[in-house]
Amino acid sequence: MHCLRTRRKGKISHVALKLDMSKAYDRVEWAFLERVMERMGFASRWIHLLMTCVQTTSYSVLLNGEPTGYIKPTRGIRQGDPLSPYLFLLCAEGLSALLCRAEREQQIHGVSMCRNGPKISHLLFADDSLLFCQATQAECNRLMEVLAQYERASGQMVNKEKTALFFSKNTPESVRCAIQQLWGVQGTANFEKYLGLPAMVGKSKQHTFNNLKERIAQRLQGWKERLLSKAGRAILIKTIAQAIPTYTMSCFKLPKTWCADINSLISNYWWGQRREENKIHWINWGRLCSLKEDGGVGFRDIHSFNMALLAKQGWRLMSQPCSLFAKCFQAKYFPGVSFLKAKLGSNPSYIWRSILAARELLRKGLRWQIGNGQQAHVWEDEWGQTTLHQCSNPMEVQWVADLIDAESGSWDVSILRKVFDEDSVQRVQQVVLTDCRRRDYPIWKHDPQGIFSVKSAYRVAVGADLHCEAVGSSDKTRNQRMWKHLWKLKIPNKVKFHIWRASLNALPTRFYLCRRRILQDPCCPICNSASETTTHALWACPYAVSVWALSPGRLQKLPSSEVDFFLLARQFFQDMECETRELWAVICWAIWYARNKFIHESLLLPPQQTLDMATRLLRDYQIVKSGQHLISAGMHC
Repeated sequence: MHCLRTRRKGKISHVALKLDMSKAYDRVEWAFLERVMERMGFASRWIHLLMTCVQTTSYSVLLNGEPTGYIKPTRGIRQGDPLSPYLFLLCAEGLSALLCRAEREQQIHGVSMCRNGPKISHLLFADDSLLFCQATQAECNRLMEVLAQYERASGQMVNKEKTALFFSKNTPESVRCAIQQLWGVQGTANFEKYLGLPAMVGKSKQHTFNNLKERIAQRLQGWKERLLSKAGRAILIKTIAQAIPTYTMSCFKLPKTWCADINSLISNYWWGQRREENKIHWINWGRLCSLKEDGGVGFRDIHSFNMALLAKQGWRLMSQPCSLFAKCFQAKYFPGVSFLKAKLGSNPSYIWRSILAARELLRKGLRWQIGNGQQAHVWEDEWGQTTLHQCSNPMEVQWVADLIDAESGSWDVSILRKVFDEDSVQRVQQVVLTDCRRRDYPIWKHDPQGIFSVKSAYRVAVGADLHCEAVGSSDKTRNQRMWKHLWKLKIPNKVKFHIWRASLNALPTRFYLCRRRILQDPCCPICNSASETTTHALWACPYAVSVWALSPGRLQKLPSSEVDFFLLARQFFQDMECETRELWAVICWAIWYARNKFIHESLLLPPQQTLDMATRLLRDYQIVKSGQHLISAGMHC
């Protein structure tokens, strides 16, 4: 679409037809579907099973609120059935075959992105169809004949009210009017969307993607955060709010300000902030986006995730050079060179700009597996295990192929010594050469199998290898072990999040409220003898000490202290067995609950009642979880 919009010169003009099928699923002829599957080579048994699923459908209707009768359809596939989109794709293969035949016979000519690019006559996905041909009456007539033939065979019918034409810029006005009259449909200056994405992106990126932001905001506003714990909000944020823009982000680079706005919306929802009211964000967004093993919650930073998704497209360009996607982009933007050396070019599409923006992220994790050595550059590409150094007066080489003995298919040691110092020569010889008859191919060094994944690319994008905590490696390991133990505990999620916040000193205790200039007095409201820090509130306060003294086992014998709560928790997770950790965590939560009840209701629960509440919560949770396990086990029997 970008090429059609920017094609202002040339005698040959093109037209794009965005089809809309009327009642597409309801009109599928069963005989046509069965015949297509036969021609595609499906086994007769498989065809029989599928057609049985399709043909045994029956419907009933509500008449005066009562289900009445059973209607036996004779065509159509069910809306909402997970099988239906795939069956409709099979039907679309019939249209694709007709269009390909017309193209082979040169009755229609597709559009190419550039002079030497592949010609595209149609793009089909389920009932979303884009057809391309030259803007002449002869080709449009032939295209109409193909569609009429498809309609007769499949039962489909073009909805001309929703079908639109888009012409290349060099199409004369008289030709446009004639073709519009021939088709009986209106022309458009811009297809609004195709497959849910904007067909073209204008100068105002904020305006283009504004509806996406509104969708996310509406979903967040529709959830009653007062009825959900932090754990419940985290699930909704991860599975819905941060998933909504994923499809768009895999194709387009979203503006940084847009990403920051979405991060802010999600952060406000997480901390319970609505409209103009202000809520304290006890932990910054960067920390929330850290991995759980690094003390975060595992939220996605929108911009970094956007770059990781776009890097996936760059990886596809490199690893799947025979795909239509790669052929089109290579012909248009980087003919004769690799993607890593491609330039932006003149008047590029926004998709190409977006993919190039993620190329630097791709470079950080890319390594070449050497085959014939003709694709990997000796000095510019990463192909060895470590950085290589030249010898004095090095021989000039450009490609890794120059370092390989063509006859034996092994490293040419004499040339290696003319290029590298002795230490680098030894390292090069350790690089395993694969079949010298095949091309070099990229591998992803952050995956043991060398396969690119968005997950590992995202970790590179956010710098997950450089953890937020500036501590020694041994402390990092101990901290990570503590966080892993916490998130694996078999306790309610709200308790896990409570311990997580407490470990980061993110509970609204008086000491930290004073630091933020919200309160003046940091003293504990129960004992009035010390500042109400996290450790004091949950561990060292006389009330907390009374609760811990009643607790069973080793917990009642542990000394109280005013050390940082994170260090206290880390020591517990290191020394205690799993069952004791779980009990310790729920008692911490119960003590905090009792403190809040005293502050807001002036009611201080007896220590034994607080302990009973904690043990009952843990017991009830474990009973429910064991019951779920039994139910799921019964379902699999």
